[in-house]
Amino acid sequence: MRSWVSVLVGLWVVACGAAPPRYPTFNIGEKYRGEETGSTANGHVIRYFTPAERDAAELHACGGKLCDRDGKLLDPEVASHPERGGTLMYVMAPDGTLYGTFDAKLHVVHHSSLLAGQPVACAGDMVVVQGEVLEVDNASGHYKPSAEALDNVVQRLRAMGVDVGATKFKYFGLPDRAPAPEPREP
Repeated sequence: MRSWVSVLVGLWVVACGAAPPRYPTFNIGEKYRGEETGSTANGHVIRYFTPAERDAAELHACGGKLCDRDGKLLDPEVASHPERGGTLMYVMAPDGTLYGTFDAKLHVVHHSSLLAGQPVACAGDMVVVQGEVLEVDNASGHYKPSAEALDNVVQRLRAMGVDVGATKFKYFGLPDRAPAPEPREP
């Protein structure tokens, strides 16, 4: 006899065509619902990424550093793109996939853009130079992810093979918090 959990997982796979999310999620804030059409109080139209744009924004690990799907190390290229300001805006999808863009623009491209307003496992900003992850935070007004969500990003980066040994993690609202240590082998 199958357990009720296996039945629910089976229903999820049939309904969604994929395994259930691995990470807890955060929904977009109520005041941002409808932003893709400009139907919020501020009236700004926020651009949501298409599936192809999202695929192109997927983050990968290359030799302990972050790179794009083509293996090019992530770098803000501030000299040629000063509007980027050197910060990579990222989200982690419920399945642990990380997406990012240097092209954040106030009232145009926000954290919600990357997953088209869908729930995220975490969202924030990273300082990445020549693929090295210097800083990561969980600062997203659209999603307000928890400190534990940033811990999940730390673990996900480690699992991908990204060297985060010298990375500074900034927990929004918790300046003295440090990430959970890397699990040790028994």
